[in-house]
Amino acid sequence: TNPFVRIHTMVNFQVKNERNIAVSNAEIIIRKMGAKDHNGYQKVKTDRSGQVKVRLLKNKDYDIVINRKGYEPLIQKLSTTAKSNTVSTFILKVKRSNSRAVKEQETNIQVLGIVYKKLSKTPNPIPDFQAIEDSFS
Repeated sequence: TNPFVRIHTMVNFQVKNERNIAVSNAEIIIRKMGAKDHNGYQKVKTDRSGQVKVRLLKNKDYDIVINRKGYEPLIQKLSTTAKSNTVSTFILKVKRSNSRAVKEQETNIQVLGIVYKKLSKTPNPIPDFQAIEDSFS
């Protein structure tokens, strides 16, 4: 038998958002607890269905960091067991600052619209170019 089968387990990571929709292309950094060098790290990305399978050591503890643009980073611990083919689901929260930035942009657009309306009611500040040319001739 294969010695890797005895010490490793396959973990299926599922990454979803708060509305239970799969999050594709999420970066998952897996660090074995106590690892001091890059040998204890793995970096993977989820597929279109928000999933990725990873081979990890059985009965070990890991730090998991999940990042995806537009979402809050998620940091969690994961403990593997002797069971094979376990499923771990992680829920990402939408960044609140993004919705705030959109509201600020909408506000800025509304303010610009008001300023534009005010400027359009004032006399034209640009002089008539024809009158300027005539004064020089």
